[in-house]
Amino acid sequence: MRACRVCVAVLILAVLMAGVACGATVTYRKQVDGVRTTVTPVIGGMSPEVERAVNEALESLVEAEVASATSEEEPMEHVMEGLAELVGASLLSFSFYEMVCYEWAAHPSSRMWGITFDSATGDEILLGDLFIAGSDWRDSVDRLVRREVARQEAEEGLVLGDDGCPDLSRYSDQFFLRPGRLVFFWMIYQFTPPCCGHPEFELPISELMPYLNPDYSPW
Repeated sequence: MRACRVCVAVLILAVLMAGVACGATVTYRKQVDGVRTTVTPVIGGMSPEVERAVNEALESLVEAEVASATSEEEPMEHVMEGLAELVGASLLSFSFYEMVCYEWAAHPSSRMWGITFDSATGDEILLGDLFIAGSDWRDSVDRLVRREVARQEAEEGLVLGDDGCPDLSRYSDQFFLRPGRLVFFWMIYQFTPPCCGHPEFELPISELMPYLNPDYSPW
């Protein structure tokens, strides 16, 4: 039976912002089990209900993906790491990166996830929740993403597939938040060749202020 080692990292984030999340903290729970390594953010310093809702959701995400990646065969190596991207007064946002290496594969496979929560309730936040209902936010977000895609094509060597830049609707669930930024990401192979990895597109929320939901902005 494999030995299993679990440790909790030292506190690396402390939020000093005023509001619901004032005093919120993030630690990282690292678990090593044979070829598997998982790093899961753990929220503290909030109401018991919010802590429970967020931490259970993060743990469930990790457990589900670990089970999916190992359901058919044992990988040579499997790493899944979560990162707290934003711990703000009204929002908590996390990104996850997974790498799996199988013996038969020429190179590792990888995936990304983003998940965001309401700091007051612990409910998951969808993209539309960040904006004023009925406003023209989709066109503005799509325009800003296309502008950033064009910049990365010109300056960073981003390569698009034959279909060009996709519509926002095709990746609207692939986002997370950073301070002052709304970040979209594409999966490897999704719209670009594998050499591009997982492209990220940061949009400054200063250019979206007329459309942002005042319950959550600014972040």
